[in-house]
Amino acid sequence: MTLISLPATPIRVELGPTFLFAGGGSGGHLMPGLAVAHQIRASLPHSRIIFVGSGRAIESTVLAHSGFEHLSLPLEPSTSLRGNPVRFAYKNGKALQAAVRLLREKSPAAVIGLGGYASVPLVAAASMTGVRRILMEQNIVPGRATSWLSRTASLVCTSFEETAELLPRSVATQCTGNPVDQTVAALHAQSFGRSRTSILVLGGSQGARGVNQLALVAAERLRDRLAGWRIIHQTGSADVEMVRDRYQTLGIDAEVRAFFNDLPEHYRSAGFAVTRAGATSLAELACAAVPAICIPYPGAIRDHQTKNALHLAKYGAADVISERSETATGAITAAMERLLSDAAKRRKMAAAMAKLARPNASQRVCEAILDTAAARHAA
Repeated sequence: MTLISLPATPIRVELGPTFLFAGGGSGGHLMPGLAVAHQIRASLPHSRIIFVGSGRAIESTVLAHSGFEHLSLPLEPSTSLRGNPVRFAYKNGKALQAAVRLLREKSPAAVIGLGGYASVPLVAAASMTGVRRILMEQNIVPGRATSWLSRTASLVCTSFEETAELLPRSVATQCTGNPVDQTVAALHAQSFGRSRTSILVLGGSQGARGVNQLALVAAERLRDRLAGWRIIHQTGSADVEMVRDRYQTLGIDAEVRAFFNDLPEHYRSAGFAVTRAGATSLAELACAAVPAICIPYPGAIRDHQTKNALHLAKYGAADVISERSETATGAITAAMERLLSDAAKRRKMAAAMAKLARPNASQRVCEAILDTAAARHAA
């Protein structure tokens, strides 16, 4: 038998468009971006998706198993402007130059700004080079990055109807809701029965000492009421050992971690949550129909967390407690006691929370991005 050698025929794979997601610094900015990135990948399997952030540790934590590329720019946060303006100007000037080079190298169909200072250089560079720019604003009050970048953006996707009124009239907006992971969005269609016997304590993706301390005080005061309940407490890395030891000393059933990668599983069993009022945390709780006791971060830019929380409270889905109030410890203890002892109140607040959910937000933002990118090529 004679074997005939045939020339190899290369297999050609058609590569789809590239999308750059600009931002980071916190899970609250990254998680909505990830949800949308997965939607884009589902719609365009051969698309290339790259996250471009600031290099903070939380970005590696959140993106480590995402399957998407991750790059960093040499950024200096806006908080350093007063202390060292020369360093601020130098480093962010370098970041802008690097962003322009990145855009020329990758030729993206669109840049998606996720908010925060980490989004600014790449979105600004996209404006300079004519790349389509879609901004995602998670909070009811637009952040400084969104306010500045929106003036030249192709579109701003908002989580709340009221946000459009706080942007210049010339800005194109679409209220899409705040995207959440599909595993969280799917909870909205599920019935959990009445076996919700855990309490979530969430200080955001990086933890919050104020929330940790208030929750511990309330837990100590309500020790007897907590029989049959389990506390799921995300502390952030700084307080994890202290909080774990305190629950053990009090004899309270608690699972304590610096950061939970499996929060959707815990949403299923949560009767209520004690939480900061970042928009992404609240959007996830809404999809899971988990009532909230909100303790807004008092240092939030433009006090956006308080406004997020008050929006939920207006519809009966949350209680709001000021961390700096002299009565904060009494208020959180009373709020937790009401929910622990009144199942009907928990159900009523859960129903109100579910009505505020936007489980299809990631799909709506994805469609807006693809439509905006397509409009550029059609022009």
